[in-house]
Amino acid sequence: MVALEVRNLATKSSSAAVEIKRFSNNTLQVAEQAVKSLLTLVPNIEKTAQLVQEISLSSSNQHSVTEQVTLAIQQLDKVIQENALFSQKMSDTSKDFAQQAAHLLETMNFFYKLITLKNHKKNLYLSLS
Repeated sequence: MVALEVRNLATKSSSAAVEIKRFSNNTLQVAEQAVKSLLTLVPNIEKTAQLVQEISLSSSNQHSVTEQVTLAIQQLDKVIQENALFSQKMSDTSKDFAQQAAHLLETMNFFYKLITLKNHKKNLYLSLS
C-alpha cells in the first residue's frame, strides 16, 4: 500500500513536473515576446519623446514670434496715432493758412481797387486838363 501511494505520488509529481515545465515554457515564450515588444516600443517611445521636444521648441519659438508681432503691432499703433495727431495739426494749420490767404487776398484786392481808383482819378484829371 505504501508502494502504491509512493507510485501515485510519483505519477502526480511527474505530471506536476510536466505541467510546471509547460508553464515555464509558456512563461519563457511570453517573456521573450515581451522583450521583443519592448525592443520595438523603446525606439518608438524615444522617437515620440524627440517629437514632443521638437513640438515644445516650436511652441516656444512661436510664442516668442507672437510676442514680437504683438510688440510690432503696438509700435505701429503708436505711430498711427502720432500720424493721426500730426495730420490733424496739419489740417488745422492748413485751415489757418487758408484763412490768412483769404485775408491777404482781400487786403490785396482792397489795395488793387484803391490803386485802380487812384489811377482812374488821375487819368480823369489829366483828360480834363
